[in-house]
This record gives sequence, C-alpha cells and structure tokens, in this order.
Amino acid sequence: MQLNNMKCILVTGCVGFIGAKVSEFLLNDGYTVVGMDNMNDAYEMRLRHWRLDQIINHSNFEYTGRRKNE
Repeated sequence: MQLNNMKCILVTGCVGFIGAKVSEFLLNDGYTVVGMDNMNDAYEMRLRHWRLDQIINHSNFEYTGRRKNE
C-alpha cells in the first residue's frame, strides 16, 4: 500500500459506529484509509470486531490499531 498519495486519510476510532461508516464511505470514494482504534471495551466488542471484519480486507485500508485478541 502506498501511503504517500494525496488521497490518504487517517481515521481514528475506525471500528466505532461513526468511524467505521466514515472509513467505508472514504474507501468507496477511492481514498486510502489508515484506521486506528484502541478496541477498548466501552462499547459492545462483538460489534467492533464485526465492523473491523467488514473493512480490514479492503485493498486501500491499513489497520494500525490494537488487534482483536490483544
């Protein structure tokens, strides 16, 4: 993945409700997204894992946050 193009966006909280949708919209618009999330347990973890699974394999998505089982 090339991170130096002009369409690269950092999304913090990328597996939260809003961050996941923002990431999805950006990816669909052709942006490269670098997603970060600390995967804390303040909200339903099952939903966070599901949201991450929806975008993690996108070719223009790079996840730099905490992994599921850490």
